[in-house]
Amino acid sequence: MTSDAVFDTQAEKVKTNLSVAQLGCFIRLCIESDIFPKENKKQLISVFANNFSTTNRTNLSYGSLKNHQYQPENSAIDKLKSTILKQLKLLQENNFKFYQKCI
Repeated sequence: MTSDAVFDTQAEKVKTNLSVAQLGCFIRLCIESDIFPKENKKQLISVFANNFSTTNRTNLSYGSLKNHQYQPENSAIDKLKSTILKQLKLLQENNFKFYQKCI
């Protein structure tokens, strides 16, 4: 696909390696850390529900993501902590400079 290709709204959803619970927790984390403004919470949950799939679900419900965002499971929190620590390690090791050279 080229950069000027038109996005097909009926195309496959973006696959994540997260569960629904982890994705809901991720959404909350993005809002609480000011990546996305709190005013856009409903819209953001809707965008994720309509455009993403998880490890076990192709179709996500707005209500399920909303519930997991408001009441994250401890296991989802632990998984995101592990993922964030991995991301920090990647940043500290300057792996992004190497990645940019490969693009």
